Amino acid sequence: MPSTATSRTLTIYLGKEGRERNALVKNRDGVKPKQVPVGKAVIGTLLIDPPAGKPPSWASFFEGYVDAREFGKVSSSSAILLLPVQNRWMAIAFGQGRHLLASDALEDRFGLRVALNCIDEKKIRSIDKQTFDAIARHTLEQATHEATAGEFGFDIERDLLRAVTGTPRIDDYGKRMTGMDALSVNVRIQLSDLYDLLEIYQRKFFDDSYQDSFPWVDQIAYVSDPALETDLNNAVTKLLRDKQFDRCWLAVPDILDWSRVSGFRYSRANRAPELYDIHLPKFIEDLQNPNNLSAAGLKNRRVYCMGENDDIIKSWSVFDCLYCELDQDGKSYVLNAGRWYIMENDFVKQVNDSFARVPVYSGKFIDYDDATEARYNERLVKLNSANYCLMDRNLTHHGGAMEFCDIFSKAKELIHIKRYGGSATLSHLFYQGVNSAEFFQMDTEYRKLVRGKLSAPFRIFDPAKRPQPEEYHVVFGIISRSDKPLTMPFFSRVGIRHAMRRLQGFGYKVSLAKIGVATSRKVFQKIRPKSVRN
Repeated sequence: MPSTATSRTLTIYLGKEGRERNALVKNRDGVKPKQVPVGKAVIGTLLIDPPAGKPPSWASFFEGYVDAREFGKVSSSSAILLLPVQNRWMAIAFGQGRHLLASDALEDRFGLRVALNCIDEKKIRSIDKQTFDAIARHTLEQATHEATAGEFGFDIERDLLRAVTGTPRIDDYGKRMTGMDALSVNVRIQLSDLYDLLEIYQRKFFDDSYQDSFPWVDQIAYVSDPALETDLNNAVTKLLRDKQFDRCWLAVPDILDWSRVSGFRYSRANRAPELYDIHLPKFIEDLQNPNNLSAAGLKNRRVYCMGENDDIIKSWSVFDCLYCELDQDGKSYVLNAGRWYIMENDFVKQVNDSFARVPVYSGKFIDYDDATEARYNERLVKLNSANYCLMDRNLTHHGGAMEFCDIFSKAKELIHIKRYGGSATLSHLFYQGVNSAEFFQMDTEYRKLVRGKLSAPFRIFDPAKRPQPEEYHVVFGIISRSDKPLTMPFFSRVGIRHAMRRLQGFGYKVSLAKIGVATSRKVFQKIRPKSVRN
């Protein structure tokens, strides 16, 4: 680019294939089109949304005391430059111009792909990621100096890359570049050179060479195309109407304090039955018109988590509780906590193969027939007090409260028990198991605290000595009402894979145990008595 050109920050979007120019823009009154000539040619169309002056937003604080007109008026200009580049339309937003664009006509992750193809993998300045862990965290991390993704602590198996900022390898591509759906780039440019630069960015979008430096980027991605999201919602509701529940189920999407939970209801009506747990076939069975089921209906219906005093602890839409895995048009999709994700098929296969190799616990636990996990743990220990020591809710405080395990056995088993739930619930189970086992292995003071909480017959280790991890067995017991072999949401399968690697890296044995639910508990319903009128 000419050295005399001014540095500018451009925010660039790419239209989808086959979309005409007008499809990229929302219908909006007052927008003025203006042809932009460069030399003898028209480079594109500039759509200008004239600013409408209004009092500043903070003026309302003084309403009734000061006339808003005394503060003057503020305004912001908006414009979009639309250009035909190769066989696509591209758009550059100025001011608040992004609000003029129709998001369903734009390419998802255009900016991210371009940025990954342009920036130096060792010159990343910030990453925006979502972590699928005990708590789904959305994090924007910035570095004081340029670094690699690994130096940001990016976990290639459990983190979804939303956006990245870095320095391009070639100066002409820009001084700084941020990619998400849009590409934001600070570049020295003048209008006459714009078309050539946009042509480069468009080629970079279709280039797969970023996979050499960032091969993990496409493992997990959001579905942000509204049309595809609608197709997937229609596909899953058809499965439910046809009662095909093999890869769909309901699960509580949040981590709960189960000691407070009495049950669940699908309605706030006075005579609505209270259920032990949420269950997809039961929900469909109770619908008046299951053949009319739609995604909108699932989003409008609620699941209520009830407390002992008939109070609502939490509630979610049924759609947010719905988990589903779909294979469509050769691609794998996951619906989790109300959002669709697209998965790279090879990554799905790796995770599923790893889950299939998780050892199954060879022991046997009694069926769950209790109001809470705590009561189940107490009953399990009482029935086998010679071999089990109750540690549930018996917290150690060492750099924060931590639970060693729910039950510790004389066979040196660290047993962690959790009722089946969504990804957050199960990931929390694995997170707890990994943390306690690592502290037990690495920290003498922690071992002293744990030993002090064990009853005398179970003080079978010397806290001053580092334990031999091959003598210990971490068991994850999951309470499930399903009669089928234990399965779990995709992100939880990723979680157990990660947990196994960490624990086996320390030398621990690890296994999964499915804890059944008593038949009487599965069908258990509480119905409030009819109110008596005087």
